[in-house]
Amino acid sequence: MATSTRVLLSAIIVSAAMVSTAPAAANKDDHERAVQDDDAPERLDWKLARAFSNRCAADLHQGNYDRAIQDCSQALRYDPKHAIAFNNRGFAYAGKGDPEHAIRDFDEAIRLDPYLTSARYNRADVFEQTDQYDRALADYDEIIRIHAADARAWNNRCWTRAIVGQLEAALADCDESRRLNPRGANALDSRGLAYLKLGDLDRSVADYDAALQIDSRLATSLYGRGLAKLKRGDRAGGDGDMAAAAAIKLDVAEEFVRYGLR
Repeated sequence: MATSTRVLLSAIIVSAAMVSTAPAAANKDDHERAVQDDDAPERLDWKLARAFSNRCAADLHQGNYDRAIQDCSQALRYDPKHAIAFNNRGFAYAGKGDPEHAIRDFDEAIRLDPYLTSARYNRADVFEQTDQYDRALADYDEIIRIHAADARAWNNRCWTRAIVGQLEAALADCDESRRLNPRGANALDSRGLAYLKLGDLDRSVADYDAALQIDSRLATSLYGRGLAKLKRGDRAGGDGDMAAAAAIKLDVAEEFVRYGLR
């Protein structure tokens, strides 16, 4: 399973205070203090951009996508090169179901800061949601190039490779993710999918069992294990797992159909 978790996005929301070496995070009073503290236009614009950017991040944490778009747009008005504001506005557009504007903003965030991996994760999530798996894989390739010890990136690439049928490569990626993070459930879930598509049902069930021991509400593991059990002739066990998965995630069956599994 990709760490994007089959929810909307990887939920990587960045506050300017998280990456800046400048003073502490802005709050709602920064607009007034900026005017009082410094009359230099460039300094004032920087402070206003940061204030709006941080409020945009707070909006996103509250799920207020419309206001987040407004605040990030204001940040970009004062600083058109603010990569974090582009990333966070893209996240808001994705949350509103607007992948075209989301990808455009993630593209610009990455152009301005090629090392802003949060934007690559978010863009890859949107690519996956729109079945652009090759483009998602390219983003994971780049994240791994930049951060070779990022277990999440190896897992996400494993999951995506399993979806598109690059199964042996998927297994290698999941093994590396497991090496980097032995206690993670997601790589077991992803590897279970790869084994399921390979027809190695025993190993698939074993991985799903292990993933569910770590996270008993992992819907993709429940559903995948149910499919594997059905293929092994265990109708009762398979139906039980699939029903439990659907109770957690209503559209899990449709998700697996997208992955070529019924």
